[in-house]
Amino acid sequence: MTGSARLVFAVAIIACAPADVDETAIGADVVDRYLAARCGAMFRCDCPATGQIDRAMCEAEGRARYDAPFAELRAQAAVLDADCFAEVIDWWESPAACERSLAAPYCVLSRGAGARGDACVSAVGRSFTASTCGDDLRCRAGKCATPTEPVVLGDGTVCRDRAPEAVCADGLFCDAQSGVCTAPAQAGATCAQSDACEDDAWCDLGGGTCVVRVDVGDSCASSPWDPHPCLRASDGASSYCVDGRCLAPVAHACGPWL
Repeated sequence: MTGSARLVFAVAIIACAPADVDETAIGADVVDRYLAARCGAMFRCDCPATGQIDRAMCEAEGRARYDAPFAELRAQAAVLDADCFAEVIDWWESPAACERSLAAPYCVLSRGAGARGDACVSAVGRSFTASTCGDDLRCRAGKCATPTEPVVLGDGTVCRDRAPEAVCADGLFCDAQSGVCTAPAQAGATCAQSDACEDDAWCDLGGGTCVVRVDVGDSCASSPWDPHPCLRASDGASSYCVDGRCLAPVAHACGPWL
């Protein structure tokens, strides 16, 4: 995959105007309720692999990830969008979570009083983003900022330290060594970062070479649930390297992502 603006999966953004939002304090049980629905779906659906041993492991990993940031969100009096939370819980508990689709609910779970430029705390999950920033702001690099369409940079343009305000155009990537937008390399060429190869290849960082991606069922050598060695499905969904073979795209409930 090339370019700094690529998405691993597409999401359907669920948004409400501030006047329509049902807001309430973030309860101490929010993390547990989310993980009960998310991890419950993981082991309810017919998943070929999950990346987790059992539901208890899934929930423990989720608490280690979310307990601290949500405690800070509560400490800073961020408010919960109850409609967003209900949408997320209902979806994970529905049959749709067991289906393979590029569309999944994703919404802003909490808002705070942070103004543009203020320091912020955030948590980002499989189905939500939450922060202490005010309406229409997002927590980026630890500060509240206004979401804007990024400037698209051409071949040879300086891109170092310009994301997310600027990204390389389609078919280019930001070369970490030169600091400019560059065309990706073909299979067999040397590489030093994950997005440095053409779409039909991936950068094996261990060997420093662009390697041809393989099809579902073929052998692969990478860390668990790495999508890079495997070809994408015809609808754009990712395949993953699991237990030494490329696994066909899985339902949203499957996989280790929380």
